[in-house]
Amino acid sequence: MVWIGDSKLQDEGFHYYQLWIDGAAVPDPGSLYFYGASRWGSGIEIPAKDQDFYALKKRTHGEIHEHPYFSKSNNSMRRCFVYTPPEYDKDATKRYPVLYLQHGAAKMRLAGPIRERLISSWIT
Repeated sequence: MVWIGDSKLQDEGFHYYQLWIDGAAVPDPGSLYFYGASRWGSGIEIPAKDQDFYALKKRTHGEIHEHPYFSKSNNSMRRCFVYTPPEYDKDATKRYPVLYLQHGAAKMRLAGPIRERLISSWIT
């Protein structure tokens, strides 16, 4: 059996989608699954005109460190991620600007290349 679908014209960027089968919303079994909007779903990327800006470049990349901590307000362990630029550990006296980003934890891995490109272009 072949399934065919259509949609309205989509904007550039990443979009979640789902299939409706007998009244149930399900991910597309023929695609990768992504977690967003508090659920698993399928996704499609509509290429952007400026997509080269977001692509990883052949250069030295920084690192992302995960730090667990206890949150009194949530009474639970949480985690934060700290980006350090290349060669950060080589000079303890060098100062860097600080940029705080709040992002959905489930999308942290997907946002890495975009975040790294934006941060590295900002601090260099």
